[in-house]
Amino acid sequence: MEEYYTEVRVGTYEGDLPAKVRKYRQEFTRMPVGRGDVRKYALQVLEGQDSYIIIVSQRTGQATDHNIMMTVQGPRQETVKELMSDLESKIGFETRPAPETLQLNFDIMAKLLHEYLLKSNS
Repeated sequence: MEEYYTEVRVGTYEGDLPAKVRKYRQEFTRMPVGRGDVRKYALQVLEGQDSYIIIVSQRTGQATDHNIMMTVQGPRQETVKELMSDLESKIGFETRPAPETLQLNFDIMAKLLHEYLLKSNS
């Protein structure tokens, strides 16, 4: 399996997540998986032969230090960082790096999702 890079950032946002993610790209798709209090939207971005996954999620109803997470995952670290920067600037969320344990969990989940999408698109 080739190596993948993942960047996860967290922040707080109380507004309409679908409208926000579509400021980046209209093709974001709702992911009907996981907990009922978490809304997730995903997008596959192709850069040449490389495939990148972007996931933006929002948790509702529970007070924590963050309620949104943005994840970008793919085979080239520099492109992952560029996509995250572009996503942040177009969506307008103020975020910070995710806690280490959360980053590790997303590293694993993003790799599994990436493999699934690659298989389903081939």
